[in-house]
Amino acid sequence: MAQWGWLAMVRPWTRGRLEAVETIKPTQAVAKILSRYQRRRNCQVPVTATDAYADTLARACGDDVDLDPVERGLIHLKRQKVISGRKLVTLLARYQREIRPE
Repeated sequence: MAQWGWLAMVRPWTRGRLEAVETIKPTQAVAKILSRYQRRRNCQVPVTATDAYADTLARACGDDVDLDPVERGLIHLKRQKVISGRKLVTLLARYQREIRPE
């Protein structure tokens, strides 16, 4: 019953019947998913003072950690409580697999 993009679940109110629930399709790019969330919620990613401070501190420590716009967008959605922490980790891991294939 379970296929890519769909998950069969039994919910308490369905009295034992299987119900198909749509999940994130693995073929969709994370950037596309992010843009859809931003369109629905009408939120853009601002550069906050905390972001500037973190970038400056990372450069002072010699770290070359720099988030690209997709990663910043996902973190912003988590801060706005649009997505859960679990979904954030899932999307970030998926994005890392997309940009750094084996």
